[in-house]
Amino acid sequence: MTPSASSPRVGDLDPGAAIRRRLFEYEPASLYPTPRAAKWGRWGNWIVLPSVALYCIFFVNFGEHEHVFSTPRRWLDRQKRAFWSLSPAEESLAQTQTSGENNADGASKPSTTPPASS
Repeated sequence: MTPSASSPRVGDLDPGAAIRRRLFEYEPASLYPTPRAAKWGRWGNWIVLPSVALYCIFFVNFGEHEHVFSTPRRWLDRQKRAFWSLSPAEESLAQTQTSGENNADGASKPSTTPPASS
C-alpha cells in the first residue's frame, strides 16, 4: 500500500515534530555560546553563586526557631564579638593610657556618680 496525497505524513501527527525539525536545522556549533559569553558565564559561576549562598547562610531571616544555618550564624557572631572586643591585656593597657592622659593634662578623671539633683 502506497501513501496517497490525501493521507497525512507521519510528522504531521506528532505535534512536536515541527519543533524538533526547527531545532535541528541549525548547526550544532551555532548553539554554543561565544568565547566571551562563556568567559562571563564562568565568572558568574564563581562570583554570583557563592555570594548568593553566603547571603542565604548568614543573612536570610528563617525565623527565630532553630534551623540548619543556626550553627554557622552562631560561629559568625562569636567571630564578630572576638574581633570587636579587647582582650584583658588590651583593656588594662587602654585603661592605663587613658588614666595617664587625664593625669598628664592636670584634669581629673570623670566622676562615675551622677550629679546630685536639687
